[in-house]
Amino acid sequence: MLSITFLGVGISCTNETDLTDLVTTENIDYTDEMLEKIAYGCNSYIDNELTDEKLETTAPEEYIALIEDRVSTLKSSRFVEYTYNASQQYVGVIEVNGCGKYKNYNEIIINYDSENRNNKNKLTNFVGAWTGSENITMRFCLVPYDSFGRTGEWYGVMNFSELDNKSMLSSTKSQGILHALMDAEDHNDNKTNMRFNNYQGTGSWSESKIGNVNVDNSGNLNFQMIIFEPGDWSEPMYSYPDFGFDYGVFGTLRPYVFNDFKKYKEDYGKSYSDDEDNNNANWIKYNGISVKNTNFHNIIEMNKNTTFYISRVKSKLKDNM
Repeated sequence: MLSITFLGVGISCTNETDLTDLVTTENIDYTDEMLEKIAYGCNSYIDNELTDEKLETTAPEEYIALIEDRVSTLKSSRFVEYTYNASQQYVGVIEVNGCGKYKNYNEIIINYDSENRNNKNKLTNFVGAWTGSENITMRFCLVPYDSFGRTGEWYGVMNFSELDNKSMLSSTKSQGILHALMDAEDHNDNKTNMRFNNYQGTGSWSESKIGNVNVDNSGNLNFQMIIFEPGDWSEPMYSYPDFGFDYGVFGTLRPYVFNDFKKYKEDYGKSYSDDEDNNNANWIKYNGISVKNTNFHNIIEMNKNTTFYISRVKSKLKDNM
């Protein structure tokens, strides 16, 4: 933790700020990420540390571009070593009540460090085994990627596989990659972490990268979803795979449900995460192109905060197993 002091509170945003020019009598400890954001121009921390009022600001485009560039530099994790079947690519579905035959080293837990100040996290109706008040705990079951296909509705699964845009887009025009960053709490009190459940190996508790999902050095969550588009009717249609247990996917599988989650609360819901308030660096792209409409097909909604829309897929096999 670095310490720096500031004088005066009305410093404006510029392209870049020389920290040596900032002097103060107010002692505030700043993390490396906070200092870096300040160096890129927006100094809202100076005001916000001195008040309880909830103020949300956006980071400069230059800083967001820097964060995007860093994503590709993180080293791969030991993903294959801990998969159910090392010969397959795996994606994450939202855990509801265990992962059935995929439970051994195939449950992934992500603890996301949400904003501390006047936290507004809210999980509504069906969100599977996810929990959250001050922070969000996401639970996923790893299941085979090749079990999924387009169903006539927009939906997504977390891309814990090693599949990327190039391989996805060359295989079918009805699938794509949604890539996003959730800017975590800059104070790093409860730093975002990710792990396999029942982890028995050596080394640290958390993994920095599993497939195409990673936690950067500042604790921000970078993730990819594999998105299944409705496509056109000349292509084959699939049903949602039945793994012998209920699970969730990202999306609102019945469009009429979107504005009436209360009525369908057993099978549809949403998880709202209050992300970092100061100089928020959230971003979202689909197939490499920035998403301007903050609500992406009722799958995810992202601006300075993030909402995941979640639907239940019911198993017809579980009663017979």
